[in-house]
Amino acid sequence: MARIFLVEDDPQVGELVKRFLEKEGLLVVWVRTGREALKQAWEGTKPDLVVLDRGLPDLESLE
Repeated sequence: MARIFLVEDDPQVGELVKRFLEKEGLLVVWVRTGREALKQAWEGTKPDLVVLDRGLPDLESLE
């Protein structure tokens, strides 16, 4: 099963994307902040794909 790492701070958008991806049979790890995303990455989350919100309030997503 493919693992998707979803980084989205808007709860409505995040829930919509998560439900859509899970409906397709994908495993979704959803975090809401850039700092949380970096922590997960450093702790070894190895996704097949990252879906990244470019407008995160706590961290510039291109960093």
